[in-house]
Amino acid sequence: MIKKSTLAILPCLLILSLASCKKAPDQAAVNSLEKKETAQAAAPANPAAKPATSSTDSATAPAKADAFAGEKISFSSQVRPILSNNCFACHGPDSHNQTSPFRLDTEEHSRANLAKAGEPPRYGVVPGKPEESLLFQRIATKDPHEIMPPPYAKKPTLTEEQIATVAEWIRQGAEYEPHWAFVAPAKPALPEVKNKTWPRTPIDNFVLAKLESKGIAPSPEADKETLVRRVHMDLLGLPPTPEEIDAYVADTSDKAYENMVDRALASPHYGERMAIDWLDIARYGDSNALHHEMLRTSWPWRDWVINAFNKNMPYDQFLTEQLAGDLLPNATLDQKLATSFNRNHGINNESGAIPEEWLVHYAVDRVSTYGTAVMGMTIGCAQCHDHKFDPISQNDFFSLMAYFNSINEVGLERQDGSRARAYPPFVQVPTEPQKIAMESVEKMLADLQPVRDDKSPEAVKVPDESKGIDWGVLAPAGAKRFSKKDSELAAAKDDNGFGGGGLGTINFDMPEHKDRFFSEGNATHPIFPISAGEELTLKFGLPGNQTKKGSLNSPEQKTQELAFLETPINTVRVDSVNPFNYLWNYQSDSVSSVLGMDLATIRQALPDIQVELEQGGKRTPLTVTAIRSTFEGLSPELTAAQAADPANGWKLGIPGIDSSVFLQLAAPVTLAKDAKLIVKLKFQGSEAAYGSALSNSFRVAIANNPHGLDDWLALFKNKDRQYWMNDTWLAAKANASGKSSATGLDLARAHYLKNHYDNCATRVMVMEERATPVQTYVLDRGSYDKPLKDRPRERTTPTAFPAMPKDAPKNRLGLAQWSVAPENPLTARVQVNRLWQQLFRNGIVKTSEDFGLQSELPTHPELLDYLAVDFRENQWDMKRAMKNMVMSTTYRQSSKHREDLKEIDPENKLLARAPRFRFPAELIRDNALAASGLLNEQVGGASVKTYQPEIWKEKSMNARSNYGFYTRHTGDKLFRRGLYILWKQSVPPAQMEIFDAPSREFCSTRRAATNSPTQAFVLMNDETYLEFSRKLAERLFTDINGPWQEKLDERLRRGFRLATGRNPKDEELQTWISFTNENLERFNAQPENAEKFLSYGETPREKSLPPTELAALSFSMSTILNLDETITRD
Repeated sequence: MIKKSTLAILPCLLILSLASCKKAPDQAAVNSLEKKETAQAAAPANPAAKPATSSTDSATAPAKADAFAGEKISFSSQVRPILSNNCFACHGPDSHNQTSPFRLDTEEHSRANLAKAGEPPRYGVVPGKPEESLLFQRIATKDPHEIMPPPYAKKPTLTEEQIATVAEWIRQGAEYEPHWAFVAPAKPALPEVKNKTWPRTPIDNFVLAKLESKGIAPSPEADKETLVRRVHMDLLGLPPTPEEIDAYVADTSDKAYENMVDRALASPHYGERMAIDWLDIARYGDSNALHHEMLRTSWPWRDWVINAFNKNMPYDQFLTEQLAGDLLPNATLDQKLATSFNRNHGINNESGAIPEEWLVHYAVDRVSTYGTAVMGMTIGCAQCHDHKFDPISQNDFFSLMAYFNSINEVGLERQDGSRARAYPPFVQVPTEPQKIAMESVEKMLADLQPVRDDKSPEAVKVPDESKGIDWGVLAPAGAKRFSKKDSELAAAKDDNGFGGGGLGTINFDMPEHKDRFFSEGNATHPIFPISAGEELTLKFGLPGNQTKKGSLNSPEQKTQELAFLETPINTVRVDSVNPFNYLWNYQSDSVSSVLGMDLATIRQALPDIQVELEQGGKRTPLTVTAIRSTFEGLSPELTAAQAADPANGWKLGIPGIDSSVFLQLAAPVTLAKDAKLIVKLKFQGSEAAYGSALSNSFRVAIANNPHGLDDWLALFKNKDRQYWMNDTWLAAKANASGKSSATGLDLARAHYLKNHYDNCATRVMVMEERATPVQTYVLDRGSYDKPLKDRPRERTTPTAFPAMPKDAPKNRLGLAQWSVAPENPLTARVQVNRLWQQLFRNGIVKTSEDFGLQSELPTHPELLDYLAVDFRENQWDMKRAMKNMVMSTTYRQSSKHREDLKEIDPENKLLARAPRFRFPAELIRDNALAASGLLNEQVGGASVKTYQPEIWKEKSMNARSNYGFYTRHTGDKLFRRGLYILWKQSVPPAQMEIFDAPSREFCSTRRAATNSPTQAFVLMNDETYLEFSRKLAERLFTDINGPWQEKLDERLRRGFRLATGRNPKDEELQTWISFTNENLERFNAQPENAEKFLSYGETPREKSLPPTELAALSFSMSTILNLDETITRD
C-alpha cells in the first residue's frame, strides 16, 4: 500500500520530471530548438548586436512602456518568480543536465551569444530591446514549435501580464538583482504612518504602513475573552480556565494584557507548545520508521527541547548544541544529548539491506534536514544533480554531507529485540533518582579502589568458605498460572527448554504467546506476561520423584537426594534464573522506578511469596519469619517494605544475572520421599508500577542453615557465588583499614546498581565524531556505489553564500558557528518567520520550508528583515521575539470577517484582521482534555500509549518488533498532553493524522489544514473524545448541584465556556437546552443506550448520577467539543 507521505511526494516528482526531461517532443520541435538555442562557446558576447529574426517567429509586439506608468520593474520580486517557475528547470543552475546552453539564472549567462559558428549573433537578453531578445521572442510567439515553455513541458503558457512584465524589465535595462533571501538583512527604518495612535510595537508600523498605502483600515481590538484564549492557546497550547478568564476581564490596569502574556511565557507549558513545531522540523518519532519499525528511546531529547524553550535558551545556542553539542569544549551530557536532533532519521535493520547504501541515506537525511531546518532551503534536491532552481551545486551538497557522515555508526543495525532502543553512538541519560544513586555508587567504588588495588599477600587471601552451606536443588514437578483472564496450564519442563535455566529449572513454554517471542543472538526467549492479581504456583519435589530424562539424574543430584531425605530443613531459596525479562516494563527506567517510589507504591508492587509443604496427602502453609534477597536494599523504602512483611520480597533481576530470595522458616520441616514444596508468587503491582513481564525460569533449593539469614556470607558456597563473597571480603578489608564503612552487601549493591544502570538506563542516540573523518566524494546521480574519485569534497559551505571564517573548525561546530554568524542571510529570517507562522497561521514568507528561488515572496519584506536583525541583536532571545509579536496591535486585532476585504485581500496577507485557523491536532485534543478535567499536567517523560483504533494497531504493531502488540497504558498516563503520545514515524497516531499532523519520516515546517467529515467523525465517536465528553458532563454535575431542569442552563453555560472560552449567547443557550432535553427523552425511552454511551473509556462512571441525565448532558458536551468554534482559534 502506498503511504500518504509517498502520495504527497509523487506530484512533486512528476512536476520535476516533466520540467527537467524533454519527453518525446516531435522532431520538428527538436530541430527548431537545436537551431535556435545551441551556442558556440567561442562566440563573443555582444548584447548590442542585432539578432537575426527567425522565419518561424510570430511574437507579438512588446507592451508599451507607458502601460506600467513609470513603475520600476523589480527583477527579484516580479521577474525572477516568472523565470524560476517556468524556465529554470531547463535554463537554470543545473547546467550539467540541460540540452540548451541558454541560462537565465545569472546576468552573465543571459547575455551570452547563442548563435552557432557562421550564424549571426543572437542573444537571450538584449538590454533595452525586448523585440531583439530571444527570451521575449520565445515566450511571446504563438508558434507551438517555438514557444517557451514548450507544450511537452506541461507548463501553462505565460499570461499576457507576465509577458509584458518581462518585456518591460528588458526595456528598462534587464538589471539582475540578487535573491532577497541570499543578502544579509539590514535593519530598516520604521515607516511613517498616518494613524500615530495605532502602533504599539515596531511591527505595527510596518503592517499599518502597507494597509494605509492600500487605503485599508485595520480591525478593532478583539474582546478580552477572545484575547486571553488566543494568547493561552498560541503560547501554551492549553485553554485558560474560567477563573483565569474572569480575572483578566476584571483587570482594568494598563498592564493587564502584558502581565497575562508574561504569566504565559513563564509557564512550564510554554516549552511544550513551542516543542510541537520543532518536533515536526526535527522529524521526531518513537520508532525507527523502517522495516519492523522498532521503538527507540528518543524522548529524553524531546525533554531537552522542552526545557530549552522553557529556559529561553538563545536560538544560536539552541542550534549549535543540536548540530554539534558533542564537539563543544568539555561537552556536558545535556549538550551531547542535544545532538540526537541529527539521529532522528529512520534506521534500517532489515536483513539483506546494504549497509553502505544506508550510511549514505542517513547522511543525506541529515544534510536535507539541516538545509530545511536551519537555512530554509531544499538542499536535498542537489543530491543527484545541481539544484534546478537554487544556487546549490552537487559539489555543495556533498561538501555539506562531509560534516555529517563521520560518526561511529553502521548502516545496517542489529535485530536484537528488546535491547534495540538506541544504536551506537548513544548516551545514557539518568533520571534524577538515578543521578543520586550513581553519585553514591561512584563514591563508594572510588573509596574502595585503593583496597582493590592492594596486591599484598594478606589482601589476596581467598575468603573463608568454611561456613558456607550446602543447597539441594529440587526437581520441578509442575506449574500453573492462575489469571483473571484464564487458568491455562503452562508447561513445566525439566530440561533446557526455552530460556535455558538448566539444572532443576521450571521453564515456561507458552504456545499461546509464540507471537511474543523475541530473538537475541541465536537464542529465542518467551515473554511471560503477568498482570496484577495473577498467581503463579510452582511445585518442586525431591530429585528422585522426577520421571523425565534430564540433568537431574546426575550422580550429584542423587547424592543430594540422599542427603536431604528425612532431613530437617529451615531455609528455602527461590531463584529467578537467567532472567531475560523483568518485573518492570522495558520502557520504564528500572533504577529510577525503584529509587523513586514511596513505601506504599513499592509495597504494592512486590509480589507476595508463600511456601507450602505437600506430603502425605496434606498441604500445610509454612510460616516465613525472615527474608533476604541478593538485590535487596536498593532504597530505604524497598528495605522497609521487605521488613514490613517477611512474606513479601521477590526481587528484581537483570539480564543474565540470577536473583535469589532466601526464606527462613519459623520451624524446621522434614521432607518425606513424596514431599513437594509449593511456591506461590502473587503479583500485586500494576503495569504503572513495574510493568507486566516476569522472568520465565525458576528454580527452588533447600538447606539446613544453622547460621540464619543475617550471616550473608554463609548463604553462599558454590563458586558461582564467589562474586558476593569477594565483595564481603573486600568491604571487610576496607573497614579494617578505615578506608570505608561499607559492608559487603553495600558493595554488592553498588556493583549491581552500576551494572543495572549500564544495562537499563535510558539510552539515546547521539553524534560522536570519528577520530579521522571519512573521505567524501560526489556520488554519481546520488548513488551510494558510484563515488566519483575525481571529485573529492572537503568540508565547506555552499559557494553562493559567505565563506566560513578561516579560524572556524572544519567540523559540525564550525558549520553551526557559520550558520548563526551575522553574515549568514538566512538563519535569523527563517526562525522569526516560523515564530510568526505559529501566531499568524502563515509566515511572512508562506513557504517557510523554502526561502530559495521557488519561495513565495514575503508579504512584508521590510518587517521580516527588521525582526531578523532585531532577533540577532538581542542575543537570539526567543521569548522576547514571541512577546513582541503578541504585544503588537496587529496580533490583538479582531478576527471577524470583513466584507470589504473579500476582494481586496481574500487571503488576509495584509493583516487587516487577525487570522482564524484551526488548532494543530495536539491542541484540539489538549483543549478537550483540559475541559474534561482529566488533564495530567506532568511536563516531560516517556511517551505514552493512548487509545488507538484496531486498524492502527494492526498496521503499526507486529510480533517481530521490540514491543510486540500494542497495549495501551492505563491511569493518568492516558491523559497526558498530545505531544507525549507514542509517535510512530511511518504511522502517526490516528487522532493526529486525521487532523493533518505530518508523518515525521522527513523534516516538516508547516502543516496542512484540511476540512473533512472524518474529522467530525473522530470528535464525536472516538473513544478518547467520548470519555472526555462524559467526564466533562460529570464535572458539570459535580460543580453545579441541583435538579436537572433547574440547573441545566447553568451547566450548559459552563460546559460551553470550558470548551470555547466564552459564554453562549441567550439564543445559543436556548438551542442547547432544547437539544439536551431531546437527548434526555431519547435516552429515557431506551435507557440501555444510555448505559452503552457511558461505557466508553477507562475511567469509571460516576454511579451516583442518573445514567440517562448523564448520557444526555454527555451527548451535548460531545457535540460542543465538535464545534468549529471549539477547535478553531477565535
